[in-house]
Amino acid sequence: GSSAPEAWADELSVVWNSCQIFKTPLQITGTLLQASLRGESSELARLRLQKSQEHKMQKERAFLFGTRVGGTGLDLQDGSTSDSFADGGRTDANSNLIRSTYGIVSAIEDYGASSGTYQNIFTVDSSYGYSNFVDDMEKVFQYVPEVGVKRAFCGAGAMGYWSKLAGVSGMAGNSGWTVNLSDMKRDTLGFNYKILETPHGILQLIPTPALRGPYNKYMLIVDDSNMFHAQYRSQMYQTNIKTDNAFDGVKDQYFSDEGIGISLIESHNLFKITA
Repeated sequence: GSSAPEAWADELSVVWNSCQIFKTPLQITGTLLQASLRGESSELARLRLQKSQEHKMQKERAFLFGTRVGGTGLDLQDGSTSDSFADGGRTDANSNLIRSTYGIVSAIEDYGASSGTYQNIFTVDSSYGYSNFVDDMEKVFQYVPEVGVKRAFCGAGAMGYWSKLAGVSGMAGNSGWTVNLSDMKRDTLGFNYKILETPHGILQLIPTPALRGPYNKYMLIVDDSNMFHAQYRSQMYQTNIKTDNAFDGVKDQYFSDEGIGISLIESHNLFKITA
């Protein structure tokens, strides 16, 4: 009782990201605004709906695949390059800085690990067996989420891979193992999902149309407690933004100034299916 044990402390790393300005404009002439068209009664209403969807898709792709010029201040995964944070690198025609947000897929690929205790980048190839699945899921769930379930955003190819393993035959040809996959459900956030039972936790598999092309067979697993939505300015619809020189028409735009915040990169995972 004469002294206290030595205190333990952990040196945390401070990393940086940026919010990004998104602008999606639409414009029609005054004549077209007043015209009664076949098929669509209002061209302005049609463009507003179309550009609203385009604006959301633009943000989704940035939050997934965007990169930040100047890095984040964290060393890259290969350890050979120190990625020092800098607020610069790209400018527009008026010499103003262009800031972009770091997307979660890009962040995992640049700062994650493909081996070791803290591995969070996994490859599923033709030799992938049940023992690999068990070992990989142990690493995925080493940071137990508060809600007990992790969301997995899947491209069509990734959804197809797990569905085939849980199909009528339920077999992976190389090892004869099976997975349990539920029917499609819908959660309170509006996500359609299937439940994938693993030996170490539950995954919600969410079909994600933005994961297409080279990302078709990607599965992105996120930890909600180590990610947040950063906003400088909420999304808004700005009307009549062009009025100079007696402009005869309507020009509006969807505007956002936002990005994502990511902490503890090891708690987020990326599966690349090549099988």
